Amino acid sequence: FMAGTTPMVGACDKNGVFYALEQSDPSTPLWTRQLGIPPASGTLAFCGGSAVWDGTDLFVGADAPTASSPPGSMYELDPSSGEVLWETPLSTGPVVGSPSLDGSGVLAVPTYSSKGMNAVFLIDEGSGAILRTISYRGPIFGQPVFADGELLVAGTTLQAYVP
Repeated sequence: FMAGTTPMVGACDKNGVFYALEQSDPSTPLWTRQLGIPPASGTLAFCGGSAVWDGTDLFVGADAPTASSPPGSMYELDPSSGEVLWETPLSTGPVVGSPSLDGSGVLAVPTYSSKGMNAVFLIDEGSGAILRTISYRGPIFGQPVFADGELLVAGTTLQAYVP
């Protein structure tokens, strides 16, 4: 992604921190942002999915920002500073797979819970508002994919959704 005119690379670590590094000198982060908490032993809650970059905006999913928060959140971050522009709490679980973005500004955000309360949240990229929640039985670790007007979700089965 780009921070102004600076080419960047970023990744979320299992410690819940998103690290933003200059591509030309990745030895020291330009900025960091604590998005989640380190996972408890034996859980899959962490900040581990890939970020989404649309050429202007940076979106990152994670687990809960605190132990008393909903189990997951989706964020828009300022690519130059890491400032949180919006945060959307997700009630079913942490974001474990990578989110996707379609051409009309809708993020598809997969969540996973060992309690079987899984979902894909469709979120407006501009405001962070949840547009729709698609409940899903079984784990969702794969990235939802938008293709030919459909949303494909791979878990224990492959599901296709149309508007």
